[in-house]
Amino acid sequence: MADMHTHVDRKEMSPLFLAAGVTTVLNMGLASPEFVTVTRDEI
Repeated sequence: MADMHTHVDRKEMSPLFLAAGVTTVLNMGLASPEFVTVTRDEI
């Protein structure tokens, strides 16, 4: 499942998405580009 409208800026949220069956998210803002890049690379 994909969530196409999120405002996430904390890694702690990742397990919550996975628990709900969401494996893809589109961040609509709030998170810095560095957060998105680092998190993506870690995954």
